[in-house]
Amino acid sequence: MGEPSPASAKTRTEDAMPDAAPTDVGGGGGTKSELVITWEPVPEELQNGEGFGYIIAFRPLGAVTWTRAVISTPGVARYVFRNDTIPAFSPFDVKVGAYNNRGEGPFSSIATVFSAEEVPSEAPKRVWGRSVSAAQIEVIWEALPATPERVLGYEVVYWEDDTKPDTVGKVRISANYSAVNMTGLKANTQYYLAVSTFNTAGTGPQSTPINATTKKPPPGQPPLNVEWTMIGSLLTLHWDPVIAMETEAEVIGYLVMLRRHRYNEVNSIITNKTRMELTLSPNDNYLIQIKALSDGGEGVGSEPIHIHKLSMGAQGSGASRLSLLSLSHLSAVLVSALVLLSSSW
Repeated sequence: MGEPSPASAKTRTEDAMPDAAPTDVGGGGGTKSELVITWEPVPEELQNGEGFGYIIAFRPLGAVTWTRAVISTPGVARYVFRNDTIPAFSPFDVKVGAYNNRGEGPFSSIATVFSAEEVPSEAPKRVWGRSVSAAQIEVIWEALPATPERVLGYEVVYWEDDTKPDTVGKVRISANYSAVNMTGLKANTQYYLAVSTFNTAGTGPQSTPINATTKKPPPGQPPLNVEWTMIGSLLTLHWDPVIAMETEAEVIGYLVMLRRHRYNEVNSIITNKTRMELTLSPNDNYLIQIKALSDGGEGVGSEPIHIHKLSMGAQGSGASRLSLLSLSHLSAVLVSALVLLSSSW
């Protein structure tokens, strides 16, 4: 093999004006009298030379003259223009270009960016709440009419005593709604609640606090002694009534949940009795569970009952998980037992 050729001399291309404009130009938000403009920085490999920076141009929508600002830091992706004369939430034409020591590159396409909003100045009125269950309170208020400030939505805060501690629960919903369910609350507990409006500038004043108390918890005792009989496709259920303790919500009925295995669907039936008749399909398996109902919600479920499609004409209890036999099968077993007893005599 011959000798390797000498190393080539390193060369560097000449600097050139940027040929790529910043992308994703947008912005908005900020505080009063601000116009916030953002963009995606130009990668270093596309900057084409030293002295790289950005030119930000903006004007009120419909105006002719552009205002320009220059940023000499390549990694910056945000510019804030502050002026007391900027109207709140006012639209601006915005474009961003790039430059380096060789000159200016192209500008981005024009984007519409809104100046900062002002915080809402009015609080919602006619706020009231009602207990839905042991864990839920519904809060309702009168939607605000047109206001000088834009309303993006409502914020509901709640706390457990009238001292209003620093840490409170908070829920936000869009301005299309004027009611919300506060969930995950403690049972039989008084809550204080207040409603305010918000937008990108912040949260407005709160309404006068109201209070509501969650209901007592549902009974902790499941329905007991659940028994069933099945004749043909008719299933008859009965169970002992659930008696609520003094600290629990009173029982107002029962929820019978019927799950069909074939269709993986659950049907729920409410009754105020402790007995129920159901017509089942002979070609499916079922799982049945019973719960007490109260103002505080659903109670603890009974032991599940498994009804198999071969169980026509059988009976059992909710505590039993043994395979079920048909009456004809039971008769055959009894006859066999009598024959064995006779032969032993």
